[in-house]
Amino acid sequence: MAEKIARKSGRTLKIGKAAFYNQLEMSLDEAYGYASKVMCKNMMDVDANEGIAAFIERREAKWSDG
Repeated sequence: MAEKIARKSGRTLKIGKAAFYNQLEMSLDEAYGYASKVMCKNMMDVDANEGIAAFIERREAKWSDG
């Protein structure tokens, strides 16, 4: 499982991990709103475009951070 995670975008994992910990102290409604904003921000990132393109082209992604 660690190898599978290690193949993902480091930038996206970092944002997701921070978002997870930030929402722990929020109410459910606040956490949903916050997570929605984070996901939208992630979808605007260059790694999101690369991940989608790699999936469509059936190839390994080349992430911006490595």
